[in-house]
Amino acid sequence: MLTSKFPDMSNSVTMNHLNSILLDLSEVKELNFWAEKLGVRPESLKTAVRASRSNALDQIIIYLKSCNQIHQEYLPTV
Repeated sequence: MLTSKFPDMSNSVTMNHLNSILLDLSEVKELNFWAEKLGVRPESLKTAVRASRSNALDQIIIYLKSCNQIHQEYLPTV
């Protein structure tokens, strides 16, 4: 299975690139990495995966934005 392998989010990343990033939240390191990068708690990230029925980063971000749980500063440029 494809996983993110901790890409460098400090560079400009487009939403087109995000749809190819699949999160593996069974890995604690990856869960904590993405929770920190997105500015949410690990539990909120798990909830977003369940609610969006997807482990694709773009779908998770869309869900978090719809719930106002993610701030603009954490989003990659579109």
